[in-house]
Amino acid sequence: MKLTKLINSSFGIATALFFSKLLPPPIAYRLVGPIAGIISKQKNLEIIKTVRCNQWVIHDQKLDSKQLDTCVYKVFKFHLSSLYDFYHNVNHPERIDKKVTFSPDLIELIEQHKGSDRGLLLLSPHLSNFDLAGIAMVRNLTKYTILSYPKPPSGYYWQNKIREGSGVEVLPMSQVNLRLVGERLKSGGVVITGIDRPMEASNYPTIFFNHPAMLPVTPIRLALKYNAQVAVCICLHIKNGMYTITSTQPFEMERNPNLAMELTSNTERVLRIAEEYIRRYPEQWAMFYPVWPQFFGKM
Repeated sequence: MKLTKLINSSFGIATALFFSKLLPPPIAYRLVGPIAGIISKQKNLEIIKTVRCNQWVIHDQKLDSKQLDTCVYKVFKFHLSSLYDFYHNVNHPERIDKKVTFSPDLIELIEQHKGSDRGLLLLSPHLSNFDLAGIAMVRNLTKYTILSYPKPPSGYYWQNKIREGSGVEVLPMSQVNLRLVGERLKSGGVVITGIDRPMEASNYPTIFFNHPAMLPVTPIRLALKYNAQVAVCICLHIKNGMYTITSTQPFEMERNPNLAMELTSNTERVLRIAEEYIRRYPEQWAMFYPVWPQFFGKM
């Protein structure tokens, strides 16, 4: 089984849950470095090739092989720490509340939205530990719906069940669920979805870090169709297992009679904001799928 599929399988999630509950923080944090070192050195693995390629592109293709090795190691070290923080605390929401803060910008955004009858669409890159922070968000700030990846593998199914158990509505992308998401937005609800996980195919390739990428334009299509406000929402690790969620101010979609230009230009507006944060926190970008497969083997 490929490592990516193993990590995302029910077995991989169960293993993470078991060890996260078993190990106290001082021991777990000491172990993530050596484990990340072992994983990141397996350069023949597809997941390592993917992370190397993604990191090479976001660093403007300027890193040599040794520098890429360091980047990949940092990504896995951070990701393992984040997984531990999530699974170790998932059944203790009061502990999560102490580990997550909300920026004044996000608090202001949510408070303003409460007085509006328009839907709010929060678009987020795969930075840091959004599942952990999301539990604190639904407990203390606002209820929301997650529009998740379609046909999730077994591990994602289990992860979605954990989300739902925390009070989050999770709707894997499908025609039926897109209609449900539309209903949530029409009734003034909050919907959160990712913007940087590549799709298998897209009729509307977008520019991300100066290169074409097959990223979803569906969130923008929803915002346009249901006249939703849009903001970019970012989860970041601060220090010592502490996280924060911040956001931009809401902005309106720019209309264009050309559908392709309307979808791609608005998507790229969002992606440019995501780029700024990914550049600042590259080790926190948990993207294990090939965003730019055209560069495989060229690092």
